[in-house]
Parts: sequence; structure tokens; C-alpha cells
Amino acid sequence: MISAPASTPPHGGLVSETITKLTDIEYANTVNDLLNIPASEQTVPLGADSSVGGFFVGGASTDQTADAYQQSALQIATLATSAANLSALLKPAACTAPAGDSGSAGAACATAFINEFAPLAFRHGPVDATTLAGLTALYTAVAVTQGNGFTAGTSAVLQEILQSPYFLYHLETEEQALGMYGTPIPVTGYSMANRLSYLLWGSMPDSTLFAAAAANALSTPAQVSAQATRMIQDPKAKIGLRNFYQQWLIALSLPDGKVGNSTQILPNGALSTTSLFQTTNGESFATVYSPALQQAILDSFNMQVDTAMWAGSNVMKTLLTGTTVYTNAVLAPVFGVTGVTGTALQAAQVDGTKRAGILSHPIVMATQATTATSHPVFRGRYVWDQIICQPLPDPPPGVPAFVPPSKGMSLRQDFELLTATGPYTGKASADPSIPCPSCHARLDPIGFLYESFDTIGDWRTIDDYGQPVDLTNITVVGAADAKLNISTTDSVQFAQNLANSDLPNACMTEYLYRFMAKRNDAVADFPAEGWLDQVFDYSVQNLTPVLIGLTQTDVFLERMNAQ
Repeated sequence: MISAPASTPPHGGLVSETITKLTDIEYANTVNDLLNIPASEQTVPLGADSSVGGFFVGGASTDQTADAYQQSALQIATLATSAANLSALLKPAACTAPAGDSGSAGAACATAFINEFAPLAFRHGPVDATTLAGLTALYTAVAVTQGNGFTAGTSAVLQEILQSPYFLYHLETEEQALGMYGTPIPVTGYSMANRLSYLLWGSMPDSTLFAAAAANALSTPAQVSAQATRMIQDPKAKIGLRNFYQQWLIALSLPDGKVGNSTQILPNGALSTTSLFQTTNGESFATVYSPALQQAILDSFNMQVDTAMWAGSNVMKTLLTGTTVYTNAVLAPVFGVTGVTGTALQAAQVDGTKRAGILSHPIVMATQATTATSHPVFRGRYVWDQIICQPLPDPPPGVPAFVPPSKGMSLRQDFELLTATGPYTGKASADPSIPCPSCHARLDPIGFLYESFDTIGDWRTIDDYGQPVDLTNITVVGAADAKLNISTTDSVQFAQNLANSDLPNACMTEYLYRFMAKRNDAVADFPAEGWLDQVFDYSVQNLTPVLIGLTQTDVFLERMNAQ
């Protein structure tokens, strides 16, 4: 029986925090909430992110990113002040554009717009008079002095706001102003409103959060918990959680092209026995793996994970072993289901003897592969790193080039030979104390279990080199759980073994903690992470208490200023 968790989490590893920018995703979501311009219409790529703890954080500013922000601000402001959108932009300020686009006649409306819009964009309550006056002066210079008119003046103000540090950065100005270096400082008010909204929604606070901040009603853990509970019921929570799981499960790295040919099915319906690289028979990956299929794969994955994450119980069990997928006509052949028509995704049942859960989803199989073939090492490492959280060291520099199988040899046989008696023998990993074979003894068996799936995630019985897929005599080793370290017949049994283990549960909550903290975890964080895992298990794998629990950790409720 699982013990009830403590009502409050143990302390985590509070560390000095640096200032970070909005990530590209947060930027796009914030612009959409501010201006009703969806990400699909924001056409300037920012490319400003770096990665910490497996998740995006806003990277350092460079000349390139500054130029990207300037170009993006211009594109967004031009769209927001277009004839089709200008009235909607001005509606919150309760004014309309002047007749004839007159800059002078529109001055009062411009001032009302600035007073209304700037506090929302800067996200920290009332804006000081000096900043407002500067924005008003910019409008006057462009619209009146230069004679460019109301629309151009409003566009200039928008561009200025969208390039301001107060828009682009996660600033906790109230707490940062206190100094108190090395001392835990409670995060309250507008800073807490922003922490909550960017954690749970991946975007800016709403009017309720702003009102709570203004009323000093984000000062206690109970007040923060109440807001988190409310926010999780909002549809935007699905967007926020998707921001998490797409990064955790590496769903944003889906390749944009594949090459070569399948060895699975020949035009006459027979199984091919010839090499992938010596035949034009079989389906062409370059043709089958079309933009329409790629979009369907991503949308299908999102729907499958969303359904599991918000189910209310058994989240990881459903993620790992579920046989309900979401498919349309173009994706259905990859899943092996029939009777699906049209472009809209619909629920379907896959053959549970062939595939189960997200690990066999085409997004994972296609991402953890080469452009033409499966890759057991990539797939094995994915499980160790993302699902079990027992990462292996990186390979050393100068790893010998991959040697394709000889004629008549399967990919599994080739890897077994290479890592046991071939050119990898005697090589060490990036950690000199760990020889390559010891890592591959853990990596390869899991990867071999997924040899039943080709480079786009299609189930098969013949591998990329024309040889039968061999799933015999595979034993998983090295996991810190006896439920996994057993002889395993196929990927379906392995998925069930994972679902019976607590390791994936603990791994998912660990990734959530890193996502919240925006950094790698440390030993000091382990008690708080263990508490979150206990909350998850005690709730029968309900994610909602875990998300609320994140907001109760001291790493979320407090900060330490960096000097």
C-alpha cells in the first residue's frame, strides 16, 4: 500500500538565479494572448533558445537574436495595425482610429492604447510615468512630427514594446530590487503571477492573476495553490503541458525527410529479401514520409499524450501501454489500421501484439533512427535517458565509423559483432572508467526490441538489410529495478514491464521538476522530487496533484538573487 505523502514538500536546492528571456514558444504564446496573432502567423524565426536540464530556456542575447527580435516586432506590429486588425487592437483602450489616419487627431487614442497595452505586455503592474511618456513621445515623433500618421505611430509603439527587456525577459523586479544576495526571498505579486502562468500555460498571466497580484493575494502557498488549481482547469493548461512533454519526449525533433526504400513489402505483396541499399523495390520512404504524414504524426502524438496526461489516473500506464491511437487516412497504414478515411484524426485500436504506448509511436521511432534505417542505439538510449532517467555517458571522441552489415547479416548481428568483437572493443566512453561494451550491454537489448519498427515507425518482420527481425534471447540489464532486468520477448512486453515499474513515474516527475526549475537537478533536489513521485503514486498517477505540488516547492515559491 502506498503511503500518503506529507502535506508539504521537503526543501529543494534553492540556487542563485540568472535572468532568462522568454523561450521561442513562450514568446509566440505571449504574442498570441496579447494580440491574437497565432504562432502560425508569426513568420520570423527567432532561434534564441538554449537548453538546460533537457528544456529550452531563453538564451543569451547576440547581434543575431537582436536582429531577429527587431524583424519579428516589425512583422507582428505591421499585422496588428493592419486595416483588418487595428480596430480589435484598440478595443481594450475604448477608442477608434481617427479619420484620415491623422496623427494629431489620434493622439488621445494613442495615449489610451499605451496606458492600457504597456502594463499587459510588461506583465508587472502599473508602468512608471517615465516609460509611458517615452512611448507617447515615440508616437508623437512618428505619427505627428514626421507626418506618418496614426497607424505608423501605433506600429512604432508596438515595435518598441515588443523589443523592450520588460517584454522579452522573465524579470522579477520586485524581488531583484531587494538585493539580499544568497538569502531566500519569497516570490509574490506580479513575479509569482508570471511564474504560475509560464509554468502552467507557457504564456502571460490572465486578468485574474493580474488582479490577485495587485491585491497581494499571491503571498502564501495556499493562495498560490488555489490559483494553480484554477489554472489547471483552463484550456490553456493543455498548451502549457504540451510545452513540457514535447520537450521531455523529444517530439520537436521529428526529421523533415527520409530516404531509401522499405524492405518490408514488395509490389507483389511478398516480403523483400534484398538489401535496402541494393533494390528499388518496396515503398519509397522519401515519397511515403511526406509533409502530410509528418504533420499527422505530430498531431497524433499530441492527441495521444494529451489524452493520457489529462485522464485523471494511470497516466504513465496509459502512456506506456495504451493501444488507442489517433490517426487519419495518411497515417493509418503506418499504424497498421484499416477503415480510416479523411484528414481529421480519429481514435483507432492498433494490434496490441505488435505495438503499445508512445515508445512505438512513429514520432519516437522516426526521430530515434537514421534518415533511412532504424537505429538500436538511439532507441535504447532514448529509453534510458527519457523514460528511466538512468542516463549513460556520451561516447568518446573518435568513435569508429559505423560498418554496415555484411551480406546475409542483420543489423542486430552487426551491432552485436561491432560492440563485442569489432572496432568498438577496448574503447571507453566519455568516462574512461566505462568501456563501450558495458554501455552497449544496456543500450542494445532495448534497441533490439524495437527492431520491429522501421525508420518511419512502420511495423515489419524484415530489417533494413533484408534479414528477419530477431527478437529471441534478449535480456534487459542494468536497470535499478528487477521488474525490468529480465528476458523480454518484444517491445509490447517491455512496455508492460516499464508500466509495472516505478522508474518511469519517478523519471517523469523528475523531468517536471527540472522544467519548473529551469535547470538541472542536484542532490539537494532529490527529496522534493521524491515527494512529487509519492504524490503521483498516491493519486493513482493523477497528474493534477503533481502540477499543483510543483507550485508548493520552495524552488518555485522562493528565489535567491545572483550578485
